[in-house]
Amino acid sequence: MKHLSSLSLAAIALATLSACNTLPPEKTPLELARMEHQAARDNPQTATLAPAELQAAEAAMRRANQADAEHASAVTVDHLAYLARQRAQIAQEATRQKAAEARVGEAEATRARMQLEARTREADARAREADAARQSTLTAQEQTRAAELRNRELQEQIKTLNAKPTPRGWVITIGDVLFGTGLATLKSGSARNIDKLADFLQQYPQRTVLIEGFTDSTGGEAMNTALSGRRSEAVREALIRKGVAPGRITTRGYGESYPVADNTSASGRQLNRRVEIILSDDTGVIPPR
Repeated sequence: MKHLSSLSLAAIALATLSACNTLPPEKTPLELARMEHQAARDNPQTATLAPAELQAAEAAMRRANQADAEHASAVTVDHLAYLARQRAQIAQEATRQKAAEARVGEAEATRARMQLEARTREADARAREADAARQSTLTAQEQTRAAELRNRELQEQIKTLNAKPTPRGWVITIGDVLFGTGLATLKSGSARNIDKLADFLQQYPQRTVLIEGFTDSTGGEAMNTALSGRRSEAVREALIRKGVAPGRITTRGYGESYPVADNTSASGRQLNRRVEIILSDDTGVIPPR
């Protein structure tokens, strides 16, 4: 039994020794320095970002290699190798730091560019808004001037027609002097008044007219109503012949209704014998009586 225990211990010791013999040998300081130096050289950024540090590492590596080639003492070679390794690590660390700084710089440049672009867009937008506002102001001013001009022209036209303003619109009154006694045929002297009215309606095509005929109280009511209707139709037909669209003209015959003077006198009856032409506003609407 004791003999077996001795054999087991011997076997364990032999196995341990064999395992130690199979472990990879530890790298020398010179080999480690060469690995670090090669890693620094393999990084393309090192030559660009840390050229001075790389040159120092290469110089240190050359000194270590030279000492090894000249069979200097192990202490000397290891010391020079240590320095070369340190220089290589410094070169790599400088490369990493400067690459990080470059990335930060690029990020800041990108942010600055984006901020500048944003400010430029805002400035452009404000400029466009200001230009639009100026154009809007100019357009509004032009529209105001155009409206004022149209209003002045309208007033001049209304003046030539001898029209008077009323709640229903501008009213042109034509007395019975344009018609023969008891007749609904326009006299030749009425042509000038009809021409002016037709010209006005052609200049303002959005407006319509309502022609209302009236008589005095002489004669029967039915006869007066019919006569007033025929007289308003006579004015309508005259305007149509001058080119005014029929759809823009409406007629009414009120006879002796709505007198404007007393029918007991000749002058009053003459005022009641009339045709009133009501001009609409720009909407084309004329309020009813």
